[in-house]
Amino acid sequence: MRTESVSVAMMVVLQTLTPLERVVFVLRKAFGYDHVENAALLGRNAAAVRQVSHRAREHVSTRHPRYKPDPRQQRDATQRFLAGSCGS
Repeated sequence: MRTESVSVAMMVVLQTLTPLERVVFVLRKAFGYDHVENAALLGRNAAAVRQVSHRAREHVSTRHPRYKPDPRQQRDATQRFLAGSCGS
């Protein structure tokens, strides 16, 4: 059940966000990194990361697909996320 929920969440993220938005969104929402930490990790300034985060939240909340993710990409992203978050 958990894997299915994560898979659906990853599909929404893959369909609606650009690669940069995906990274910022996942680091913020799934791992709790703040904007300053994300900025340091990504080599960007905190204000820019805050704006990317805001746009990502808007895109996810409206759930208007902008991209069609490859099913293999979705499966791989789900597996990598679960492995990283669970320490598997």
